[in-house]
Amino acid sequence: MGYTTHDRRFITAFVDAGYTVFFCRTAPEVRALESAALPTGVREVALELPRSHAPAGRDEAVAEALANVVRLSRPSLVHAGPVQPCGYPAALAGGAPLSVVSWGSDLLVEARRDATSRERASLALSRADVVVCDCDTVRRAVHSLAEVSDERIVQLPWGTDLDVFRPDGPHAPLRERAGWSDATIVLHTRSWEPGYGLDVVLGAFDIARREHPSLRLVLAGDGSLARYVRAFVAAHGLAEHVLLPGRIANAELPDLFRAADVYVSASESDGTSVSLLEGLATGLACVVTDIESNAEWVAEGVNGWRGRSGDSRSFADCLLRASRLDASQRDAMRARNRRVAEERADWGRNVRRLIEAYDRVARTGSR
Repeated sequence: MGYTTHDRRFITAFVDAGYTVFFCRTAPEVRALESAALPTGVREVALELPRSHAPAGRDEAVAEALANVVRLSRPSLVHAGPVQPCGYPAALAGGAPLSVVSWGSDLLVEARRDATSRERASLALSRADVVVCDCDTVRRAVHSLAEVSDERIVQLPWGTDLDVFRPDGPHAPLRERAGWSDATIVLHTRSWEPGYGLDVVLGAFDIARREHPSLRLVLAGDGSLARYVRAFVAAHGLAEHVLLPGRIANAELPDLFRAADVYVSASESDGTSVSLLEGLATGLACVVTDIESNAEWVAEGVNGWRGRSGDSRSFADCLLRASRLDASQRDAMRARNRRVAEERADWGRNVRRLIEAYDRVARTGSR
């Protein structure tokens, strides 16, 4: 839609594989969430939408503009995701083999929201030569929405850069803050939007802090719930215990993770969360929602804890368990989580499976 860190990672992998890449934004008016420039050699192509198109016909207008781009550039493959805003108009446009990439919430949340969203997801998936998903939960959602054989599905965790997100390295200076030197620091890096359980995280932290006064919380990010977050912090007297540093540049995120002890996410729905993988890679104890996709990564009491969705008390209990780890237990969990990341969440290794699938489609011109 706009330009995100996920877009940049995919594009960089394609360039490194020797592909010629054209980049189209289906919603160029959406603010870019990635500050880094497009990789050298990538050509950004503007979609020329008819000035007279009605909002209700936007997808069809995008499809028409995209069809013109495909006719001119004659790509070996079109890579489109998320499913409804990008995969659907790409499926309507046709003209080239198509890979539809689920970003998790498009199928787990949006497709369940209304019939139109479900129908668009179904059509996009049905017409795709390749469907890309990141976990078993999303694979099952694909099967529930369309008749897509497993041979057409490439499943891989989006992973993270293990050379960047690692336990050793520089730390953000959080412990230089007054009252934070001996604190147990909890880090949240998810979006400040509905569905990510910010109310649960804040409520859980407030409960847990009363029982464990040395707990501190870093809520990195921004979003439509910013007013709610700041009001909660003020109303509960948490200004000295909660840090709101705003949106953090990607280059600074690893230092922030290394400065923390616990990663937390109360998101109501997820595929494989990249921020969770970043927490695992840096060796943090992880507290996440008890949903199927998280169970693929976090084993209760082994490398983290899973709280009940929407339940602040449950999450508070998890935070308290994490905060009571002694030094040897924390070191053991750090090593365990790093090992999980190395075995399963290496983006450089995982993306090669996608490149291999794309190479096959490009050679044959079909699925």
